[in-house]
Amino acid sequence: MKLKSVNFNSIILLILFFFSIIISSCAPTRVVRTLKQGEKRLGGNIGGPLIKYNGTVIPVPFTSVYYAQGISDTITVFGGIHTTSALFGNFQTEIGGTYDIWRNKDTTKGVTGTFALNTAFNINNKESLQDVQNKPRSLNSFRLWPQIDANAYYVYNKSKNHFLYYGISTWIETKSNRQSGLKQRAYVFVSPHVGTTLSNNLLNFTFELKYLAPYMNSWDPLVDYIRPVGKYGGLGFHIAITKKLIKKEYIEEEIVE
Repeated sequence: MKLKSVNFNSIILLILFFFSIIISSCAPTRVVRTLKQGEKRLGGNIGGPLIKYNGTVIPVPFTSVYYAQGISDTITVFGGIHTTSALFGNFQTEIGGTYDIWRNKDTTKGVTGTFALNTAFNINNKESLQDVQNKPRSLNSFRLWPQIDANAYYVYNKSKNHFLYYGISTWIETKSNRQSGLKQRAYVFVSPHVGTTLSNNLLNFTFELKYLAPYMNSWDPLVDYIRPVGKYGGLGFHIAITKKLIKKEYIEEEIVE
C-alpha cells in the first residue's frame, strides 16, 4: 500500500497505536531550566515525528497542554495532558519533576535531570483503527512509561534569557505487548535532542529537534518517517509556548523598571 492511499487521520492512529518508538515524540522537553520558587507556567506545544505526506515533509501535529511550578529554586514539578491523543480515544498524561544537578554562579550554564511517569489509556475508536490495519490489539489497556531525561543548557543572551540546550530522553516500556497487541520489540527507547528557548518577561518560545531511537528499525509501508540513516529511528520537531502566571501588579512593576 502506498502512503498517499492512507488519509492523515489514519496515519495519526497508526503512530499512536502501533509504533512504540514514536510514542516519546508526542511532546518536547517540558522543563530544561528549573523555575524559581513559586514561579508558575502554563504551556502548550505542537509537533511530532517528521513524515513525508503527499510529497511534503511535515511534523505530525500532536498537541498537548501542561503546567509547571517551582517548588524550590532547584526543583520544578510539572504535569500535562496530550490533547490530540485524547481526540483519537487515547487518554495520555504525564507527571514529573526536574532537578538542578549543577549550574555555575551566574546561572548561564547548567545540567538538569528529569524523572516523569507517562500514562496512556485507550478508550475507543476501535472501528476507525481497524479500518487502517486489521491487527489484534488490546483495547482499554493501561500503559505506563517511566521517563528519565538529562539536559545541559547554555544561556547565550543573558539580558533576554535566551538559551540553547541538548540532552537525552529515555523512555522505558513496562509491558511485553504494544498497545496494538503486537509483541514488544524493545523496552528502552533513547532519543537525543537539541533545542533553543527564546524568552521575554511573560512568554517562552521553544523549538526542539529530536532524533527518535536512532538504533531501532522504524520502517513501515504505511508511514514514511524522515530518517537520517537508512531504516532506523526518525526525526521529530516541536514548537512550544509557555506563559508565566504572575499577578497584575508584578507585571506593572516590571514595566516601570
